[in-house]
Amino acid sequence: MRENAWLAPLKAEQFRLVETEAYGVRSGYPVVFSCAKWNRIQIVVTVDLTPFPEQRAVLQQACGRQGVYLRYGDRQVVYEWKGQVKEALQSLDGLLALLQENGVQPPQKCAICGETAPNSAVLCGLRYDLVHSHCAEQRTQQTAAAERPTSVGKGVAGALLGAVVGGLPSVLMTLLFQSFLGVLLVLVPVFAAAGYFKLGGKREKKAMWICVLASIVGYGLCLFSWDVYINCNWMGMSVLEGLQYTLQNMTFEGYWDTLLSDIGTLWVFGLCGLLLMMHQIQTKIRTGVRTAAEQYATLVEMDSGSTRVYTGSAEREASKPVEKAAAAESDGYAPMHSAPDRDQKKRWGRKQNQSWDPWDR
Repeated sequence: MRENAWLAPLKAEQFRLVETEAYGVRSGYPVVFSCAKWNRIQIVVTVDLTPFPEQRAVLQQACGRQGVYLRYGDRQVVYEWKGQVKEALQSLDGLLALLQENGVQPPQKCAICGETAPNSAVLCGLRYDLVHSHCAEQRTQQTAAAERPTSVGKGVAGALLGAVVGGLPSVLMTLLFQSFLGVLLVLVPVFAAAGYFKLGGKREKKAMWICVLASIVGYGLCLFSWDVYINCNWMGMSVLEGLQYTLQNMTFEGYWDTLLSDIGTLWVFGLCGLLLMMHQIQTKIRTGVRTAAEQYATLVEMDSGSTRVYTGSAEREASKPVEKAAAAESDGYAPMHSAPDRDQKKRWGRKQNQSWDPWDR
């Protein structure tokens, strides 16, 4: 699955496409589409309150028949879908209908000011939430003024500095204790990635290649210290004499080939460090807190009247038909909008034994 091709059908659904993710509002719920492992589509829905355990049991029972398994975060419902985006949208509509039927409401207040009637959705930290558009704009201006500017140059400097710092334990171990521990090579790329982001490198895929090149510099430092140790140990030189002799040998043809053969299988640890660094950078790019401008790029204006399902408890109670409430009570079940009492838990237990599939309605 290509990174952006699969997002195209979401444009017609008024989703905002940002890099490899799609942000939008569906039936009043803020929703984020992203690409998960094994060509799966991850869908994150933000709700007003995290579902109670009784609600989770009913939700999972209905979703499990479709092979959908829900996970829960802080005011978030998460699941993955194997298939096309259009099919994922249909499954999402079924899930949102199920959430509404069981009292799991969309966010009712602005995530920034806490007031009611939000009219937009925007990425707030690590959660896509409902806000007032003027609150999002004001917060973006305030946050951008306090942010430290990022640049590729700062990232390169940070990666090189981090690689050198990561190579120091190996150098000191070699020169002071006449021992070369291959496991210490893992620290070089890990510190390179940490230095890249610490000094203000941009959160982009280019960071991976910058850190790889910086790690090669760090590995070269470790190799140099190993050669100094060999010269001092085998030829009886002091550390200063070993440094001078090694610098002279670096100009000879075949120097690095011979040195690499001396290291042997210890470079397996270096490869493990590179793989760990790649995972570290990918995680940072995917889940790290974005800049104010990047978060504001996810802003989606809500359609008044079509995207909001509930705007408050008073409207929710007024919009619920009397016949539906009576039928629900006679059936031993009523949607929950607050913490369940003992009688409600009994009704939820009976509800779990009924077969009802929102996707088949």
